[in-house]
Amino acid sequence: MKGFMLTLLGAGLLPMLIACAAKPANENGAQASAAPSATAQQHNPSASTNSSSAATPAPSSTPTPSSPPSAINTSAAVVLEITDANYEDVVTNSQLPVLLDFGAAWSAPNRLLAPKVAAIANDYANKLKVGKVNVDDNPATTKKFKINAIPTLTLIKNGVEVERIVGATSKDAIGRMIDKHLDNH
Repeated sequence: MKGFMLTLLGAGLLPMLIACAAKPANENGAQASAAPSATAQQHNPSASTNSSSAATPAPSSTPTPSSPPSAINTSAAVVLEITDANYEDVVTNSQLPVLLDFGAAWSAPNRLLAPKVAAIANDYANKLKVGKVNVDDNPATTKKFKINAIPTLTLIKNGVEVERIVGATSKDAIGRMIDKHLDNH
């Protein structure tokens, strides 16, 4: 945890995280916000800015161990939600290479990277699976890959990690990493 906090401090994110934690909470215990975040709108296209829909809770997308992974649909691209429970089925047993995006909802760099990852999912739709791992909710998978900083992108081929990118990056850099390993698939 100490290394993770130092990573946040080095990236200049720790003060931002502390500032977010200091914001007053609303009556439900959530941080107050003037408008729904872009991330909330991206993952919940039915979200609206009027107050009547804000009171309606969004349905839970947490899969049960027996259910298939939920998919986050971002403009025609499908990004799978990878959990400790479905990792083996979705990633290890995959016939296609898998790009895993390790991150958290509170991470600003992850929010900036999300559209790039969704675009990669769209561009490589029949050649690659793309999944998102929430490090806060999936400690076993996070520990397995020794994730010390987020965002971290890992490329898995035949159940084994073949390459990793740590930190926010460009869509082109992600594509180059994937292309190196797809040629051998």
